[in-house]
Amino acid sequence: MDDKTCRLEILRQLKETFDKDPDVDLEKPDLRDALKIETNVLERNVRYLEEKGLIRVDYYGGGHFSSRITSEGIDFLETGQPSGLAILSPVTIQQEFHGPVGQVAGRDINVQITFTEVLSKLADAVEVDRRIPPEEKRSLIDKLKLLAQNEWVRSIGTSVLADIIKKSAGI
Repeated sequence: MDDKTCRLEILRQLKETFDKDPDVDLEKPDLRDALKIETNVLERNVRYLEEKGLIRVDYYGGGHFSSRITSEGIDFLETGQPSGLAILSPVTIQQEFHGPVGQVAGRDINVQITFTEVLSKLADAVEVDRRIPPEEKRSLIDKLKLLAQNEWVRSIGTSVLADIIKKSAGI
């Protein structure tokens, strides 16, 4: 298991424990056994999450510790960013219309998309694009679908997507 996946799984385990009883910490052996990882991998990733403020760790003699998820860690799991930043909230894209637009004003149009939806639309575009050779097309579509199912990618919310679009457009 790579470090990013390990850290996400640590957070999930601690959140699950918190949801069952917010007063219970998860002990090192229980966390290691639940994740089925080596002690050094667990310790390295726990220290990283602690430094980021996503978990709280109490260290004891002999290398033992107990840990619990912080509100920052819960926010990260729920939104993709710590501090409750609304990464999964809709992105509002403003479009100015120069000319008649009927009964709808440009400021009244809101488009809500997720990064997973963007990847899905990219897969659709690849599928209908005649310039892409069929053998390459299937590979690209499979990769986009796999990417859309990845937990870390799914945690990329619309605010990050909006930043990427703005940077790409030079805004």
